[in-house]
Amino acid sequence: MQKCIDSLNTRAITSKQKELLKEAVTNRLFAELQQELKNLGVENVELEPIEEGEKGNISLHISLKGVKTVVKELADVLSEGEERMVAIAAFLAELKIYKHLSCIVFDDPVSSLDHKWRTKVAERIVKESKERQVIVFTHDLVFLLDLQSAAERDGLKDIYVQALESAPDASGLVTEKPFSVCNTNGKIGMLKNMQQESLSIQSEGSEKYNKYIERCYSRLRSAWERAIEEVVLNYAVSRFAYGIQTKRLKAVAGDFANNDYKVIDDAMTKCSSVTDAHDTAPAARGSIPSPVDFQNDIEKLENFVKSIKKRRE
Repeated sequence: MQKCIDSLNTRAITSKQKELLKEAVTNRLFAELQQELKNLGVENVELEPIEEGEKGNISLHISLKGVKTVVKELADVLSEGEERMVAIAAFLAELKIYKHLSCIVFDDPVSSLDHKWRTKVAERIVKESKERQVIVFTHDLVFLLDLQSAAERDGLKDIYVQALESAPDASGLVTEKPFSVCNTNGKIGMLKNMQQESLSIQSEGSEKYNKYIERCYSRLRSAWERAIEEVVLNYAVSRFAYGIQTKRLKAVAGDFANNDYKVIDDAMTKCSSVTDAHDTAPAARGSIPSPVDFQNDIEKLENFVKSIKKRRE
């Protein structure tokens, strides 16, 4: 009986499994992990693998180098942001050692991260999307802009943005992407759709129409602001960007005329007179524009953008 018991000792199996795991998985996985940490800009966090086995079952853990702790205790030393970056790096490292190219999903990957790491994560996600389909859920519009900017820098055009909204009687409603993250051309397209909708709303009564047209002109005003950023200033200065791109000013020189300033000023003044963007005296509020007026004002913006681009070309 004792001989039978001794022959069933799993220590040899565990030792052999550790050896095979290290040879087939651990070494490559941690080489990829170190590379991913470097790609994401995570410095001064040195990790090492720990293989643990009991009764023939093997598990692989991440430890701080020189500290024999398993992964769940990394939080005792690392900041929340560092811990999240290690988790993202570990996930990406695992993908590297697999052969499949299945779709991957990130659910708000940058919460608790500062702007430098956010940019790195956005760039890494865009790079991965060249290999496979990547879906990112986020409520952070700044991170969405980071993703769009990274995709533009990397020459990636196949990016699709949708918004999910909730209503009193439903949730998960798919709508067009938020107006705030659209570029100038995207905003103009959405404004044209709103102009078509204003035609039907006008017939439903002045109170509803007045509220709707105020919203329309509020968005038209923001579209002019985006046009100044993108077209007039050629992205030299961008909101939420982490620097000023002085080289882009070269394309701006000589393109902007005094009449351009007047066109912008007149358009912004009209938008402000219709909306509550400024606390205008009631007697000074402008008359409510008609759908035709709104269409003409959209065309002024569109023509202005085209004229600047034509001069620049």
